[in-house]
Parts: sequence; C-alpha cells; structure tokens
Amino acid sequence: EPYQGAATGVGGIVRDIMAMGARPIAVMDQLRFGAADAADTRRVVDGVVRGVGGYGNSLGLPNIGGETVFDPSYQGNPLVNALCAGVMRVEDLHLAFASGTGNKIILFGARTGLDGIGGVSVLASDTFSGDESGTGRKKLPSVQVGDPFTEKVLIECCLELYAAKLVVGIQDLGGAGLSCATSELAAAGDGGMRIELDQVPMRATGMTPAEVLSSESQERMCAVVTPENVDAFMAVCRKWDTLATVIGEVTDGDRLIVTWHGETVVDVPPRTVAHEGPVYERPVRRPDEQDALIADSTDKLTRPKTGDELRATLLQMLASPQLCSRKWITEQYDRYVRGNTVLAEHADAGVIRIDEQTGRGIALATDASGRYTKLDPYTGAQLALAEAYRNVATTGATPKAVTNCLNFGSPEDPGVMWQFQQAVRGLA
Repeated sequence: EPYQGAATGVGGIVRDIMAMGARPIAVMDQLRFGAADAADTRRVVDGVVRGVGGYGNSLGLPNIGGETVFDPSYQGNPLVNALCAGVMRVEDLHLAFASGTGNKIILFGARTGLDGIGGVSVLASDTFSGDESGTGRKKLPSVQVGDPFTEKVLIECCLELYAAKLVVGIQDLGGAGLSCATSELAAAGDGGMRIELDQVPMRATGMTPAEVLSSESQERMCAVVTPENVDAFMAVCRKWDTLATVIGEVTDGDRLIVTWHGETVVDVPPRTVAHEGPVYERPVRRPDEQDALIADSTDKLTRPKTGDELRATLLQMLASPQLCSRKWITEQYDRYVRGNTVLAEHADAGVIRIDEQTGRGIALATDASGRYTKLDPYTGAQLALAEAYRNVATTGATPKAVTNCLNFGSPEDPGVMWQFQQAVRGLA
C-alpha cells in the first residue's frame, strides 16, 4: 500500500520528534524504486509521493530536500526513509520513563484499531472486505492507516501539555503499539506498571487482548501524569478535541502487569520485553561473488568515438531516470509552508530558519550510495556520510551531528550480515 505506507513513515518520524518535547519544523525523504520502466513502478511511485506529500503538507511541515533513485534492485522492495527535524530548548527535553508510584498512564490521540497487525501473513491469503467496526473479522493490511489532521491537533496538544508541565514521561506509539510503549516506559522507570487493557478506546469490535497490545494504529501517545495533574491534562486534551483515557498506573513493584476484564494476560519484568531480548550471533561471510563484482569494471564498456555517438550518449544520459529532473516529485510537496524555508531545491542541502529574531537556522542533508556500498560496504558507507557532511558544509553551516537509517536484506544471509557489519564499521 504505497500511499499509506509512505504517509505513516512521515507520521511516525514526526511523533518521534514530538515525544522528545520538540516542535516539528521540517521533513525530508529518501526514496528508492525499481526500474523506472518496470510494470509496477508507476503505481508505487505515484502512491509513495502522494503519501509523503499528503501527510507532510497536511501537517504544515515544509519538505526541504531528499533523494529519489531508480534501480532494478529495488523492484518489489521500494524504500521510503523519512527524516523530521524539530526545535526545542534544552530545558524542555522530555524522556520516555514511568516513575512515581501512583502516577497515571494516559493514552491519548486516535482510537485503537486492527491496522498494523499480522504482517505479511494477513496480506498473503485473502482479499480485504467488511467493516472494521462490524462483528465480522476484517482482514486489514499490515500497513497502518494514518490521519494527518488528527496528528496536527496532537502536535499542538502535546506542546501545550509540555508548556504547562503536566507530563512526567511520554512515549509515542509506533512499532508494536502499546506492548512496546508500556514496556519501554516501565523499563526506563523506577517501578512497575499496571495496565487495564479493556480501558483502551477501540474503533473495532471484538478485538482480542493481543490485537489491542500489538495494534500499530497511528496518531497515539502514552503519557505518565501525576494524579493531581490528571484533570488539567484532560482539560488540555478536551480543548484540542483529543481523546484521552487513563489506562493504568505506575506501581511500586518490578513487574509489568496487563489485565483484560480482570484477567491477567501479561505479567513480566518490563526489561525482559524492552531491552533483554535474545541476541543472535549470525554467521558473517564475505560473498563469494564479491571479487567478480569488483572485477566487472567499466573497462569493458564501449566509449563514443564519433560526434554522433557522443551526442547519442549525452541524450541517453539526459533522459536517464537517474539524472532527469525531479521537479514532478518536488512540486507535490509544500516547500515553503510556515515561511522559514531558506533552501529547499537546486541546493545540496535544505536550510530552514529556527529563530526569526537572530536569523539562526539549521542545514540538513540526506545521502546514500547504494552502488558504492554494494561494491565495498565499508568505503561506501563512509562515502555516504562524507557526501552528506560536504553538502551541509557547502551551505555555510557547520556539521554538528549525524544520524542514520540503514536498509539491508535478510540478516539470515551471511553475505548480508557481512555487508551490514562492514557498513557499520565504515560509519563508525
């Protein structure tokens, strides 16, 4: 589902910024598609670009840059990597932890549904039919269904809650839904947690405890609030027409206990869920074909020898999907909403103003070098980082920090594990 898949990528990264106490101010995207002339590429490109633009534009966040690459290796496995930048004062930093016995756990934002459950097994065997709110079980896609207008309101609601100092700890709900949010909050705190799962507002009937715990419905946040601040917290949520429900509290034990209509369905030390999972020692082996891949150099390629051949080569390059204009993509994104965008196109990096009085701004660049990394994962990762560093520097900005979003094949393949190992070493 290209549209919703891309849209929820933007929505999820924006909530990561919100959960830190910051206001999101800009987004970027790195897109990878199969061959431009492949049968399904047009559908996928159209859906992804509309998804990125539809969600980001609706949030009022400028898209200030990115990359789009076409290559047969991405056929059937397109990549959508989203970046979001936010601003905050250091003293406004919020973290994900549940501390203080008796503090309440409040779930706020959208209702919990059946989307994001089951992975590809849901998609493999049947068509989608029925009504999620009906009594029949509906096979929903594993892609979450996002609502950017709900998230826009959630952003403003969160910022007002932070300003009023009504939040002890906070976590967004993304992958694995409540099961992840509650275990991570409890694991980072100084006690335990008790959750009454049947108190979770649901938009589907007949949901099981496992479905409620693992649902990845979008636009949801989980906050830890002191009892004396619950009423004020709820008042802010009502102001922004944001649904908020007390679903549990921090306890003085060391267990995460989840009940369903009085029956205990989970009783575990939270760290065993959040941090102490199994560690796999995967076999690592340099692929046998790596030497042949490197030896297959450009020496075998013919060079244009006449003026006509040179002209034909130039025209072929200009028409290549790798070199042609990306304007048909970037025109679908709002680059100048909020009025702080300095650079967003025809530039090596995006630049956005963060302070109108001082004129201070930040520069952002996203880069990757898939072909170089295929040839030499160690050096290819370094080249990607170096390119992003240079692109920020060319705007006049001083590079300050780096993050990464790494995409590899199956870790069960020793050759892929070798690529991953070498790339991480290269970045480090």
